[in-house]
Amino acid sequence: MTGVSGFITPSSRVDVLVSGTPDGNGSQEQRSKVILQNIRVLATGTSIEQRNDKPVEVPTVTLLVSPEDAEKLTLATRQEPVRLALRNYRDEDVIRTPGISTHTLLGGDGTPVQATADTGEHVAPRYAVEILRGEQLTLQKGFRD
Repeated sequence: MTGVSGFITPSSRVDVLVSGTPDGNGSQEQRSKVILQNIRVLATGTSIEQRNDKPVEVPTVTLLVSPEDAEKLTLATRQEPVRLALRNYRDEDVIRTPGISTHTLLGGDGTPVQATADTGEHVAPRYAVEILRGEQLTLQKGFRD
């Protein structure tokens, strides 16, 4: 698994993403999908793998998952590298996503897709920043330019 190595520590929470070409849809287009959300990291470390007849250190992450999630994760590792996305420690929401294709990601004409409001007008993506000063936590929300 690859992702934000070095920042993921035991007790972190991560989302697990996989990308690949779905079987049987007649298209060679790549898709990306969040397959597991808000998963607790039990341990991080390194292991040794052989690449080109040479030992190479690779980062490892041990995740706490259910048997059903372990099946998903095992199947996902047969695709492209599995990616981990670090979650905010306060974010426990599970959000169903349809995944995204390369065509949709690039807007069909090569330009990145912007978030849209219910009116269909293009708006800048929202952001939120948590500011921690001592024991005081402030949430700053806004729009990107």
